[in-house]
Amino acid sequence: MLNSPYCSFPFYHRVTLTSGNSMPCCNWQYDLKPNINHTEYWNSEFAEDLRKQMSRNEIPKGCKSCVDIDKNGGVAPRISSFDFIDIDFISPELTYEEVDLSNICNLKCRMCDSSRSSKLIKDDLLYGENHPFDWTREVFKKQESGWTLTDDNAKSVKMLRFLGGEPLLHQPQIIEAMKKLKDLKRLHEVTISLNTNMMTFLTDEFLDLAKHLYCLDLTLSIDGFGKLNEYIRSGSNWEEFINHLNKLVTLKKSSMKNISLSFIYVPQLLNINKLDELYSFMKEYSDVIRISNPIRLVSPISYSLFNIPNEIISDMNIKLDKWIIDPKFEFIKEHIRIIKNYMNDSEEKTLSTIDWYIEFHHMNNLFDKTRNQRLEDYNPELFNLINKGRR
Repeated sequence: MLNSPYCSFPFYHRVTLTSGNSMPCCNWQYDLKPNINHTEYWNSEFAEDLRKQMSRNEIPKGCKSCVDIDKNGGVAPRISSFDFIDIDFISPELTYEEVDLSNICNLKCRMCDSSRSSKLIKDDLLYGENHPFDWTREVFKKQESGWTLTDDNAKSVKMLRFLGGEPLLHQPQIIEAMKKLKDLKRLHEVTISLNTNMMTFLTDEFLDLAKHLYCLDLTLSIDGFGKLNEYIRSGSNWEEFINHLNKLVTLKKSSMKNISLSFIYVPQLLNINKLDELYSFMKEYSDVIRISNPIRLVSPISYSLFNIPNEIISDMNIKLDKWIIDPKFEFIKEHIRIIKNYMNDSEEKTLSTIDWYIEFHHMNNLFDKTRNQRLEDYNPELFNLINKGRR
């Protein structure tokens, strides 16, 4: 049984949150996260019990996200957990750290909240004011995890993955970890992975050290083509994104062969009708940049695909079916199928059609006001479709 646990993450991996506490992985149900500081987590009773459950091939309640992805035909993160080499199921060793350095960010993406971006604190506060259903959103203060690479972990770690917030706002902290690995002559054995919105570029000091890593793995967040990306990822600048993207591609093709690049995106109400434009853009870079599996959005509930009203879903199904058989989208058709399954998963619906329209307009109007933007200026087709259904 030890050779085939339900998931292998608990045997070598942990996530450190902006609170400084840890949990098994980034897909673990947040309402079930343990209240254990990252310095104590690995040898805690919680972590030991979880490893025993996994060894018995039991599915803990916190694994619901992977269960749902499996059900919809996607590739759940638990599957990729077995790709990590040299997993010791008998004497587990922490070799992969995933760290939310802080919730400090330079963007306020519409599908995010203040747990991931300090710029959304105001929106999360305003959301509950005069809400038609008296709903509120949890409001987080600015937080920094206080994470450092300990001397012990520096001796065993093989992968450091940094998230946020925006991790490139904390380059000195990451550089400190790289210097510690360099002193141990282990820099060439370690992969550093970053999820970034690419509004900040890598410093020269960072790049000088990163050249000696086994791999610098950069996951680039993008949710629309051109101006639509600026609408969804509020505060971003498309020209700056392209400028930084092309710099990375040049580095990869020239002096830094150890750079690995991938796009990551969140299919949602705001981009579902324009995914063909995003895919066409991604295809231009497909020789050097991978495309990660689409993220299944659960919250905000009015943006999640499975909550879209049926009349909008019908129109979107026509588009998705057309793209699946289009030869130019052959490279991404499996993603399209997964997204269609997410959208048509009626068992996951949490809003009636009437309540969806009320909730969507309350939230999106608030976001438009605080960002001085209008949906009709960035996605007029979607705007007209929503208002047609409302009538």
